[in-house]
Amino acid sequence: MPKHIVNLLVLFSGILVLATSTYAGPKRIASLNLCTDELLLSLADPDQIISLTWLAREESLSAFFEPARAYHQNNGRASDVIPLNPDLVFLSEFSPANTLGLLETVGIKSVVVPEPRTTKQLLENIRVMSSAIDQVKKGEKLISLFSSRLKSIAEDTSRQKTSALLLSPGIASFGSSAVKIEILKMLNIRVLNQEKPSLANRYLTIEELIRSSPDFVIIDKYSGDYPSVSEEMLRHPLIQSSLSTIEVEAKDWLCSTHNLLDTIEHINTKIELTKNRS
Repeated sequence: MPKHIVNLLVLFSGILVLATSTYAGPKRIASLNLCTDELLLSLADPDQIISLTWLAREESLSAFFEPARAYHQNNGRASDVIPLNPDLVFLSEFSPANTLGLLETVGIKSVVVPEPRTTKQLLENIRVMSSAIDQVKKGEKLISLFSSRLKSIAEDTSRQKTSALLLSPGIASFGSSAVKIEILKMLNIRVLNQEKPSLANRYLTIEELIRSSPDFVIIDKYSGDYPSVSEEMLRHPLIQSSLSTIEVEAKDWLCSTHNLLDTIEHINTKIELTKNRS
């Protein structure tokens, strides 16, 4: 065989070896928390994922229920995914301590992703997860897009001050996400749940709701078989005649990830339209 052909074959085989060996990132990733499910589906290649929580495939709870149904489901326990031989597992700070301990015992790498309390922490979570799965470019793209949209929100100072009460099913839900409240404040929306501790984290009566006198009540709506006391309460004639309400799909901002901006911008649009009509 001519020498130049041999050299080309050697070079070509070297390129093939390099191409197949340069990817050092994890190829079998599991998530044991709904919110890390959401981030993982946004950042990873589909064939990198091997397991997500059962919550991720619930239409009423997950904005990514359709793609999530393609994967093995777990119940948030290490024992659910260890037989799958993952090379990386994501947990939340609320995962049981023995879950992390068991993964460490059997030598499986794990990353604990904290609940973000600020938008900066939210972006840091994206950065940490994208780096861990060797998807830095995807992570930086999400960070850039989120930061750009957030900057536009913060720079618009034309909005009038508005007050809102956040209701999850049956309760006034203060700080189900501190990140939500941070961004709502950027929109010049006062969150009464935060300002008035008496309205936080408990069931409210119709009388209390009316007395709190918010400009808007923002209610988390759950689709499917999830009855909601607060949804029924908002149908009361006194509420209908006294308060302006905005319903949002709970699944769209249940997790403090980049995805909640769509819902917050939807809320702002609804508020602006209502004000313009009045």
